[in-house]
Amino acid sequence: MLAYLGAAFADGDPDLIAACVKDVARAKGLNADLLTAESDIGSLVRTIKALGLELAPKLAA
Repeated sequence: MLAYLGAAFADGDPDLIAACVKDVARAKGLNADLLTAESDIGSLVRTIKALGLELAPKLAA
């Protein structure tokens, strides 16, 4: 899971990141209703990048 997300984040494509996050969420059994639209996730990623910030996947402690 972490490698899968890491590859998406390394690519940097907001739509790819959004799709991978949704894939992992579904695989973990999250209710589809709790997942936001890919465009919303992609928009968030683009905004974060526009602010000069980066996202990186990390397992919670």
